[in-house]
Amino acid sequence: MQTVIPRMFSPVVLLVVLSLVAFASNGCARKAEDDSLVLLALLLLWNAEAVPPADPVQLSRVAQGLDAWQLGLANGVTAGARSIGDNATAHNPPNWITVTSANCAGRGVPASMSANCPLSTGTGGVFGACEVRMSADGRIVDSTILILDWFQNDPAVSDGEKASVAVHELGHCLGLKHTASIANVMYPTTLGANAPSAAELSAAAEAYKPSVQAPSTVARDAYFNVNGGAAVRHHVFPTFTVYAGIGGGLTSGVQSSRAASPEMTSSPALGSAPVGEPIVGDLQVVHYLFRAGGRCERRVIQKL
Repeated sequence: MQTVIPRMFSPVVLLVVLSLVAFASNGCARKAEDDSLVLLALLLLWNAEAVPPADPVQLSRVAQGLDAWQLGLANGVTAGARSIGDNATAHNPPNWITVTSANCAGRGVPASMSANCPLSTGTGGVFGACEVRMSADGRIVDSTILILDWFQNDPAVSDGEKASVAVHELGHCLGLKHTASIANVMYPTTLGANAPSAAELSAAAEAYKPSVQAPSTVARDAYFNVNGGAAVRHHVFPTFTVYAGIGGGLTSGVQSSRAASPEMTSSPALGSAPVGEPIVGDLQVVHYLFRAGGRCERRVIQKL
């Protein structure tokens, strides 16, 4: 199991902590009360950025989703925070999976999702969403998967259906589109299969196994989203990073406020991961949705 948990600190919290430490060190650092102030500052820094323990059930469902596509996608890669890119740089880690409530507030969630939250509860609700940022030639720059906690915690829903949300959204984040066959996991509602069909596995393998390449025209037209005449896909083999506190701190379907930070920035001085790779060419932001009923192929959020 490969685990990567970079410690990232928000600028406001860091500024407060440094100010407290400087005050305590200003000629009076030997006093016990000032030592306590330094300790308080360090505790503030830790608590503000602490990652709650992950829900093992959610980790297991994501693992099932990664394994379901039979591509050798890495399992067990986690991180406590994510640096959000802009129109010129990719997010880092680029491909992110987390569980949120219906407000889409969660660590590592870009503003393009939190401000245009596609998740919703109830009959006909949206229980999972994948945001893909892609270049004009269909190259996936980065992706974000949000899984709705309300659906995951519903006792009336089978474990297979709950796990199928991660499977379905991973399909989108690999470039696959909705299909018309109820026998496929990429059917646009929960009425579809809980696992990829043999045809879907074959199509995904054309793009990613044993090497990353453009799928055949037949597979592209039948199973892949298309942008600029090319199949939407990763041009290097992707790694999907799971938020290290996924599902942690959920109470009555609401994610802990300690895990809710729409954007986390990194500081190279603290040894955090740098921002993502530069983006070349035009950028398009698209949301793909998994619903209880109805159909929604895609929502183009931005064309930059």
